[in-house]
Amino acid sequence: RSKNDFSLVDAVNMTTVSVAGINAANSYVDAESNSSITLSGVTIENAYGDVEIASKTDGMIASDLQLSVTSQFSGSGGGSYSTLTPTNTVEIGDGSVIRGKNVMINSGLSASGVKNLLDVFANVDMTTLGFVGITVPVLEAELNEKNSVNVSDTSTIESARNIYRSEEHTSELQSRQYLVCRLLLE
Repeated sequence: RSKNDFSLVDAVNMTTVSVAGINAANSYVDAESNSSITLSGVTIENAYGDVEIASKTDGMIASDLQLSVTSQFSGSGGGSYSTLTPTNTVEIGDGSVIRGKNVMINSGLSASGVKNLLDVFANVDMTTLGFVGITVPVLEAELNEKNSVNVSDTSTIESARNIYRSEEHTSELQSRQYLVCRLLLE
């Protein structure tokens, strides 16, 4: 079994006070993970039990931007960008032989049937207090999941009962949220 498990967070908090100003801040999280199993020219045999080969990723990434501006005249902008690219691969090649009562080969799914647990989150909170103000938030949350099982023509997979092969894709768990508050004084 091969499994990646991680959490990544980037948080930016910016506060400005001025008579006039242009303010900008960004929060970025970009994560790529690789969980792979490569078998080449091997024999795996379990005459009385199951053979389980699984490659899986559990991960959460979050970018968070907090921007507070107090100014008579201001322009504010900021972005929160999160991109997660997990790759899960099982490669069986070069004359490998796998035998078992049941044979399970999974990518993006644990041997017990749990899919990848993936969460991508981007958040922007902007507050502007002043006479004239422009506030522009930008959000991006992206999940690019890649799961594959590759068995070469020269490999053999044998089972007394069942052979399971799965390349599961998580339902895309992406979250974007923003709050913009402008208080203009007259």
